[in-house]
Amino acid sequence: WLVGPAGSGKSMIAHTIAQQYDKEEYGQNSLTFSFFFSRRHCDHSDVTKLFPTFAYQLAGALPLVQQPMLAALTKDPTIPHQRLELQFRKLIGDHVLSIIRSVSPMIIVIDGLDECGSRDHVKQLIQHLVGALPNLLFQILFTSRPEAYLKAIFAGPSIINKIT
Repeated sequence: WLVGPAGSGKSMIAHTIAQQYDKEEYGQNSLTFSFFFSRRHCDHSDVTKLFPTFAYQLAGALPLVQQPMLAALTKDPTIPHQRLELQFRKLIGDHVLSIIRSVSPMIIVIDGLDECGSRDHVKQLIQHLVGALPNLLFQILFTSRPEAYLKAIFAGPSIINKIT
């Protein structure tokens, strides 16, 4: 978790890391997913768009996951409008995890956590991603301002136990 005050360069660092890992190295694209929250743009402050965007970018990076995701969306086209927990489970859940385990580690960059909707959604988002880490070969970079509720989330036992 990269944390700092407004204007301290967090987004620049996140963009630079995303660009570096987006370059193909050794025939493998290491960036799995990047999402940049922003209050200035409606679509970029809506946390409910994160997992569908993640699934879309993941399918582009790993063509093997396209079929399971397409099957899930065909079976239930309302997935992008469901609760975060269901979006994550149905789009990126167990049917995709078995495929992902066979690839080299990849990077997820999520910038501006403090700029997305509700605090409850942010907590759910962090918990779902960090909770899935033992099953995913991902490294995650979160950035945000030093908001008290985010400090509490990252200091909580459910997060600390997953990342240590």
